[in-house]
Amino acid sequence: MERPATRFCLFGASPGTGNQGVNALCWSTLEGIAARTSAKFHVFHYGGTSTHRVVPGSDPSVRFRSEHMTAGRRIWRDDHLWRALNAARTVPLNNAIVRLVQSADAVIDASGGDSFTDLYGTTRFKNIIAPKRLALSLGCPLILLPQTYGPFKSPRNARMARSLVDKATLAYARDQDSYDGMKALLGRRFDPQRHRLGVDLAFGLRATEPRELEPGVCQALNNRGERPLIALNVSGLLTNEAKAARQRFSLAADYRALITNLLATLLENTDAHILLLPHVQAPTGHYESDLDACRAVVNALPDRCQAAARRRVSTVSQPYDATELKWLIAHTDWLCGTRMHSTIAALSTGTPACALAYSLKTRGVFETCGVGEAVADLRCLSTDAALEQVMRTWQNRASLAHTIATELPKVLARSREQLNEMVGALPLSRAA
Repeated sequence: MERPATRFCLFGASPGTGNQGVNALCWSTLEGIAARTSAKFHVFHYGGTSTHRVVPGSDPSVRFRSEHMTAGRRIWRDDHLWRALNAARTVPLNNAIVRLVQSADAVIDASGGDSFTDLYGTTRFKNIIAPKRLALSLGCPLILLPQTYGPFKSPRNARMARSLVDKATLAYARDQDSYDGMKALLGRRFDPQRHRLGVDLAFGLRATEPRELEPGVCQALNNRGERPLIALNVSGLLTNEAKAARQRFSLAADYRALITNLLATLLENTDAHILLLPHVQAPTGHYESDLDACRAVVNALPDRCQAAARRRVSTVSQPYDATELKWLIAHTDWLCGTRMHSTIAALSTGTPACALAYSLKTRGVFETCGVGEAVADLRCLSTDAALEQVMRTWQNRASLAHTIATELPKVLARSREQLNEMVGALPLSRAA
């Protein structure tokens, strides 16, 4: 029986950021819960204004209200998260964010999938935990969507994270590695009834054919069958400020050299057409821009590869959304991706994939589908060793596809089950 209308506040999965992985989490969460309850959604994002929106392409339409908030130094603003935390302890009815959370049946929080850590700095960590603290301080059930927990460099931050996860109504890890990390974080506070193994919600994201395809992309798709079609996701985070990224993530491999050598090797040793596929659509000049990174890699190719690149490399330059990118990836024969949600788009459609990993978050997701060997960990491998592992994955793509096809039904079933659990966990007094 369908529950009466419920109200959710969603944090940590802001739509419209340009990061299609975060958008994938947002859309799959909203559509998944909307299919199970007559829900009203308030989705919080940084900046802009509050407005009513619709999940793109949803059928039936899934509507939500996009709510603005801010963080950082602008503490004087009424929509500042830390100000909301203070208001919750003093005069809660005077703060719009507090009123929304207080009236919600649950706060659901994705932490961007991989940001529940202090790896990106203490300030960002405080912003990530602020909605969780707010929900708990107001007595609102907190559901932590499938995500990675840690690592934590600061013992103080680890203690704070432990307290929040311990007090959550439900907390999901998105793979076995993340689950083990959650157990280690909680220690004696681990409760298998509340702390559960799940899967990344983006596995359940639908794929939508783009209304219009760029000429180069269209040509590559039309030629599929005559020659293989490869998708290569290049990370702006690791390319555009390569030296800083290598130090920040303690990489053994030179990512920029690796991705350039990989593209050159594919051009010289295969007859494949290659789609360079951005998954984070930051503005040109921004260090996160995958499109800038794609162009930089093509420009860095040796002269001997330039003619082949002009014939057989197409860069996806249009800002396709997460569902459209998933459709494109599903129509390729193999993907090598650095942005993890580009690889989830592949795995969830049965497309063999290889990941270039720069943190602990990636291997566990691949092992969920039985293909952990398809992860090249750039923290451990040299540039040459990583290239060799990636090319082995390309050569073994048929075997990978078979393994994924065997494991994927179980993963998708778990994705549906966890949504049922989340909706079922709501106290009847709040859901009525």
